[in-house]
Amino acid sequence: MAEIKPFRAWRYNDSFTNVIDELTSPCFDVVSDKQRAALYANPLNSIHLSVPAGSAAEARATLNDWKQSGIIQQDRLPAIYVYYQYFKLAGSPKEYCRKGFVANIRVYDWNENVILRHENTIPKSVNDRTTLLEATEFHVSATHGTLHGRGI
Repeated sequence: MAEIKPFRAWRYNDSFTNVIDELTSPCFDVVSDKQRAALYANPLNSIHLSVPAGSAAEARATLNDWKQSGIIQQDRLPAIYVYYQYFKLAGSPKEYCRKGFVANIRVYDWNENVILRHENTIPKSVNDRTTLLEATEFHVSATHGTLHGRGI
């Protein structure tokens, strides 16, 4: 079974809670060019970290600025963060709810069969995410996984 641990997340300052929808962006691999252009117009939108218009080094500078100016603040206590995503599928009136959590997870070798690869991972995307992670030392977009099999 995968080992998970709580962590101290960075979040937007509480003064932004009334406009949080204006500050968040879709995952890096689904945001369209049209959406990107609109999101880049807001200098405080998370897209500047998750899909920077410039280099990864520029994303690092933006991140440091946001930390120093208090735009984002780190939680005092470590936690495992629960979330609910409500959505509808195209052409269906039914609303679905995906429930999950965000936590640190131990890194395992592939041959341990604890964490399994996504079946259609695109090397360009993996390399892009790795470059951004190395430059910022900040995980800017959540990785989704599913739990199944042993111990569930």
